[in-house]
Amino acid sequence: MLSRIKLEQLYQSALLKATASPQIGNTLAGNCTTISYEMLQEARDLFGQDVRLVIGWFEMWKQKQFYFTERTLQDWINGNTGAVNRVHCWLAKGNEVIDLTLTSTTRVKFPNDMPEKYTFIDSRISKRLKIKYHEVMSGDDVLFKLNFHK
Repeated sequence: MLSRIKLEQLYQSALLKATASPQIGNTLAGNCTTISYEMLQEARDLFGQDVRLVIGWFEMWKQKQFYFTERTLQDWINGNTGAVNRVHCWLAKGNEVIDLTLTSTTRVKFPNDMPEKYTFIDSRISKRLKIKYHEVMSGDDVLFKLNFHK
């Protein structure tokens, strides 16, 4: 299990970067690809070099969230990125989730459904909240392979 203290440190660093960056829009909500990519090296410094950048989707409240099909994935690889808002991005170490943006995004989309006490989502919290992550692709260059970043 990952250290909660280090996870909170990583989250606070991500929050500082978001609020200091007008390009990000001063928020973690809706910025999962940018924030996760930006925080990858810092996460590796805290948790080891095997932390990876992940894209995929998740189930929450027994509903698929940010779900995309294999066809959509192939469209992204081929340069058609029109449906980029239907993807979620997070960090992971082994099967441990490090999600720095989901709590903020959920609070925007569903204001009353994410308990205020949560700032980030890790594997323990995702289990408690019954959030099931589905990794589709991972790697340092996954956002470039999908044409999300140039």
